[in-house]
Amino acid sequence: MNERVMQFRVGVMVLSTLLITAILIVMFGELPTFVGKTYAIHVKFDSAPGVTRDTPIRKSGILIGRVTDVQFAEDLEEGDRGVIVTAQIDRELHDDETCRVQSQLLGDAVIHVVRVDPLDAREPDGLVFKGQRMPDAVDTLPELKEILKNAGDAVTIASTALAGASERMGTAAQGVSQLIEANQVALSNAIVQATWTLAAVEQTAASVNSVIGDGETQQQVKDSVCRLSNILEDAEETIVLVNSNLRNLQEFTGPLSQNAEQRIAQFDRAVEGLAELMTNMQTFSRNLNDESGTLGQLVKNPELYNNLSQAARNVNVLTRQLEPIVRDVRIFTDKVARHPGVIVRDAISPGVGIK
Repeated sequence: MNERVMQFRVGVMVLSTLLITAILIVMFGELPTFVGKTYAIHVKFDSAPGVTRDTPIRKSGILIGRVTDVQFAEDLEEGDRGVIVTAQIDRELHDDETCRVQSQLLGDAVIHVVRVDPLDAREPDGLVFKGQRMPDAVDTLPELKEILKNAGDAVTIASTALAGASERMGTAAQGVSQLIEANQVALSNAIVQATWTLAAVEQTAASVNSVIGDGETQQQVKDSVCRLSNILEDAEETIVLVNSNLRNLQEFTGPLSQNAEQRIAQFDRAVEGLAELMTNMQTFSRNLNDESGTLGQLVKNPELYNNLSQAARNVNVLTRQLEPIVRDVRIFTDKVARHPGVIVRDAISPGVGIK
């Protein structure tokens, strides 16, 4: 093979490798670290398990930098405890943001940038962020173990209950089987009777169908339904009329109920007066029937009646005889009333008189 062709191929391979590397760097977010502006931050943690050099730092799930150094805080400041993590990031953190480390199940760690209260974001010097540690899977193992234990106990109890239920179901099924065997003849008879009953029901249905299927019967049923509808309408009108009468009666009896005690007392007095009147009527009737009494003599003695009748006729005759006298006296008194001096004059010297 020609050497120049070999060199060309090697050059093409190198260029392809560099191009693929650049594409991978851009795709995986490493390009800003190399070419963009970065910021150094210092984060203090009480402990940072799994945090090493190149541990990723993410914000909202996006890679913004990596850890460059991990040291004990007491190596930097005497008497202080904890871990100081130094990292390079391509985005500046705000005053209300800090870092939170989270350990993965396989031992790796990831640092997330989260928002917190501004008072809890930085140390008093304002240069170091206050880091936080999230509980990892290892810390939750005791609780998970306890949960699994409780779940296992619950499964054991459920299995025991299920076994007991299965046993009781088997016993019940055995009892049902024995009951069927013991009452097989009765069940056969019941099935036969049920068959006869179904046949009778079918025959009854056929009879009803034959009756209802008749056109004349259907027309009679329709007429009966129409009459029933008219009857219901009349009944409704009657009910309305009764309700109206009841309302009128209520309006009539309403005022009576307002003075019920007074009206009852008046009614009692009226009844007492009626009873007294009846007593007087009975007394009058007894006196009228008694021949020795005045009323009895007046009613039953003809002679007394005739005498009274004669006296009445005599009074009538006397009245007719006195009538001219009364008329002359009325005329005389009238003239005297009109001319009183004439009477005195005529008494002294009689004259012609008053005409």
